[in-house]
Amino acid sequence: MPSFRAVQEITDVRPGHAPEEVLTAAADACEASAHTVEARDLEVIAGRARIWVRFTVPETSEAEENVEAWEVADAICAGVRRVAFAGVAQPFRRVGGRWVRVARPVDPD
Repeated sequence: MPSFRAVQEITDVRPGHAPEEVLTAAADACEASAHTVEARDLEVIAGRARIWVRFTVPETSEAEENVEAWEVADAICAGVRRVAFAGVAQPFRRVGGRWVRVARPVDPD
C-alpha cells in the first residue's frame, strides 16, 4: 500500500482546547476518512510547530492514490482547524527513501 504523510503547520491552539487535542484531531479525521494512521508526531522547526500524520491508501493508479491523499489531507486540515489555528495540510508520498510533495490535482472542469 502506498504510504503518505500529511504535514500541517500549527499557529496556535483555539481557546478552550489543549495542545494534545491537535494530533488527536488529525488522527481522528484520518481514521474517519477510512484510512489507517501509521504514525503521527509534532515537530518544532525554526520555532514553528507542525504536525504530520502518516497514512496509507489502497493501491490503484498513482493519479488516483494522489487524489485520495489530498482528500485525506483536506479531512485532516478540517479536523485540526476545529481545535487549532493552522495552515493547509500538504500531502507527501513515500518514494524510495524520501518524502515527495504531492501536487494538488487539477480539476478538469
